[in-house]
This record gives sequence, structure tokens and C-alpha cells, in this order.
Amino acid sequence: MAKQSAFAKAVQREVDIQLRLYGRNRMQLAEDAAFIAANEVLGLGAGRARAFGEAFVKYANEIAELVVEDSKADDSIEYAKVTLDRRIKEIVGEDNFSPFDERYGRHGI
Repeated sequence: MAKQSAFAKAVQREVDIQLRLYGRNRMQLAEDAAFIAANEVLGLGAGRARAFGEAFVKYANEIAELVVEDSKADDSIEYAKVTLDRRIKEIVGEDNFSPFDERYGRHGI
């Protein structure tokens, strides 16, 4: 394998930084939207906001870990999909449920 040039390494570092920022910003957008929706629909206020935010981050990390761990053994992440679908269906009910592949689209996570 050819040695990577200093320029190529610098470009790769910048791409890595941009991808991390993109991911972090997407996560923050989702958290902000969740706070606003919980306030509007459920009446979430300052008293419960901290617990809600901590739970949001906890479950986001748990879902990410579930998907990463499952992907090590199964590229199609079937276990993660079934596990997440089961929990989401319990929360939203059968009539409001959309399967993983519909929620995440053709390319998934």
C-alpha cells in the first residue's frame, strides 16, 4: 500500500472533523426539536426538562450502541431493527407505527 501524502492526510483529517460536526449538529437539532415538541404537546417545562434531555441523550446513545454492536455481526442489523421496532410500537401503538426501513429509508442508518 502506498504511503499517504501529507496533503491527503490533511484532507482526511478535515473530512473527519466535518463528519463529526455534522453528526453532532444533527443530534443537537433532534434534541432541540424534541424539547420544543415535548413542550408544545406534553406541556414539558423547566421542571422536567433536565430529566427529559438526559433521557433523550441516554436513549440516543443506547440506540447507536445497539446498531453498532449488531452491525459487527450482521450488516443488515436485523436484531437492532426488531429491538427498536418493538419498543417504538409499544410507545406509538400499532396504528401509528412505521417499521424501521420506512422510518430510516432505503439506505437505513
